[in-house]
Amino acid sequence: MERKTTRAIGRQGLATALATALAFSPVAATPARAGGDEAVAVIAFGTLLTMFTAGLIASNVQDRDHHPRPLPPRPQPQPPRPKPQPPVAPSKQLPMQCKFRVPYGVDRGGYFRSSCLVRNYTRWSSLPRVCEESVRLPREGYVRAYRARCLAGYGYGTR
Repeated sequence: MERKTTRAIGRQGLATALATALAFSPVAATPARAGGDEAVAVIAFGTLLTMFTAGLIASNVQDRDHHPRPLPPRPQPQPPRPKPQPPVAPSKQLPMQCKFRVPYGVDRGGYFRSSCLVRNYTRWSSLPRVCEESVRLPREGYVRAYRARCLAGYGYGTR
């Protein structure tokens, strides 16, 4: 932004210097003589005309410099896309009927009930023990269950 201002001031300074030089050039070229009100009037008129012309030039230069440049188009933000999940191996697909959710409390989240997995999943003994927890349910008390997120981290999913 400062660069633009400096250029405008430079052009204005150039126009002012040119106007001043043109204004005083008739004074330097004329020999000194006594009297001559007519000569003074001509010089004054020439000076005013030169300054008026220089002012017009400077204002035109300023007007051209003050047009804002068009901004390049900005890319539109894209909504985030979910990462594609790798397919679950058939041996690691857990039965959907064993899944339940705890909507509130400390144990909030998705789980697979252990007793259901024992009945419906033949490879239940190969499930990671670190995912097994004791979960408190409102009407049933504490039940053994596997946390769904933990099992997903080990590659397990639902059918």
